[in-house]
Amino acid sequence: MSKSQVQKFYDCIAEDYDSLRFSRPYFQQIDRFERDYVLGKVKPGVSVLEIGPGTGRFTARLVENTSSVTAVNISAEMLKQLKKNVPSTRLTSHHLSIEDLTILSNFGEFDTVVCMRVLPHLENPIPALTLIGKAVKPGGNVVFDFWNLYSFIGVIRKLFRRPSHVLTKFYTYRQMMKIIETSGLIVEDKVAWGYPRIRTISLDHPGNLLIKPLGYSVIFNSIRK
Repeated sequence: MSKSQVQKFYDCIAEDYDSLRFSRPYFQQIDRFERDYVLGKVKPGVSVLEIGPGTGRFTARLVENTSSVTAVNISAEMLKQLKKNVPSTRLTSHHLSIEDLTILSNFGEFDTVVCMRVLPHLENPIPALTLIGKAVKPGGNVVFDFWNLYSFIGVIRKLFRRPSHVLTKFYTYRQMMKIIETSGLIVEDKVAWGYPRIRTISLDHPGNLLIKPLGYSVIFNSIRK
């Protein structure tokens, strides 16, 4: 699936994205989990580049606590929803794909990059992650995620051959670490979600303590060398 098809997919669902994405209690729980971790990696008063901001679930909080947020999305329709949801003077938005990041006037000067649920949509994430790393100052941090091929959910999806509506690449934990190393970033810490559930009880917390590499989504906080 090409970049244009990914763009078309998100353009088509932009108006209904929130109702589709956060319809179930578990999805809402995961949203809180992700927001707590990601926002905890962004220091107050810094400049942030957010790649693939969606409708603004991180952005709305980021503009409150940082000096500026630059949002980049391949989908113009998603950017429209973002502007409606986050009408802040601290927010600047650009209709760009990742490979065009260098045209940003402050490329290489950001303190932090947030890039959630974007890299799994790329055929080869290494060039993109390398470029994302260069978007921050030396010592700056980059927060991003990968989907785990050998997680509980990943194995279930593979066994039942559940189709994806848009290109979604899965990796083993070892492959994730190799991609990050090749991209020139250093992992500072990580967190994961998507462990089995027993009725209404989620095993995400004990899973993170005992078998983090088996989480469905692994979120990394990495530092530029």
